[in-house]
Amino acid sequence: MNANMEQKIKQIIEKGHEYKKKWLEQYNINTLLTDWWEALKFYFDRSFNRGQRDSLSQQFKERAIEALHKFKIWEKLEDLKINGWLDKVNFDNNENPLQIVLREAGVNNRGDRLMVIGTLSFILNLNERNIIKWSVEEIKNGKIKEVYKQLDNIPYIGDKLASFYIRDVVDLYELEPFISSDDLIFTQPIDTWVRQICSKLGIISEKFLTKQNLSKSELLEIKQAIIRTCERLKVSPIKFNQGAWYIGFYGIDFTK
Repeated sequence: MNANMEQKIKQIIEKGHEYKKKWLEQYNINTLLTDWWEALKFYFDRSFNRGQRDSLSQQFKERAIEALHKFKIWEKLEDLKINGWLDKVNFDNNENPLQIVLREAGVNNRGDRLMVIGTLSFILNLNERNIIKWSVEEIKNGKIKEVYKQLDNIPYIGDKLASFYIRDVVDLYELEPFISSDDLIFTQPIDTWVRQICSKLGIISEKFLTKQNLSKSELLEIKQAIIRTCERLKVSPIKFNQGAWYIGFYGIDFTK
């Protein structure tokens, strides 16, 4: 690895620190661990980014949160479960009250609505309904793969959003020392910007830029390439991933 490439990666790492200041430090880490509603909003801040334009993702997220708040979801969650409205078989039932309030609020994308309902069903099985507290405890106990699998099973989450959420939880609570080298793959969301940065640096082949949808094996190959590169330089692959996204999102020229 030449000195120029090392310098560029260090620049990306610095942007990773900027990412944390801009996108994570507004959250109170203690509140997230004790208030399941605030924890859920943190999760929604990431789970709505399913490839839609960022402005649309933000708009639909805010509509969903406002609708759930007006619906007083914290009072009705148990009854919804008892009446079967959180079951997959009833997702598309026109009488499902959650579908009704979300549609009326303008959450028009069916995938977004199913993701919200699936998430509500999932957190009912967690201690104190708190997705952040559960995630932190599981990761500290070496079960990051289990966190990933559970999130990946929620409708319309998938690899990128599960890894996106896990990456930011790990960074916010400084959990990287609890994660093995092999398990760092679960902290690596791979989007177009990350692919572009990795290709420019020669971390991955250009062939990964031409495909619209990557296979699981191709995603794994990219993640492992990032981790190997960062390990050689003794830098955080989480910070690299955040920094690469930050550079792509803000259109920063790091090649000079």
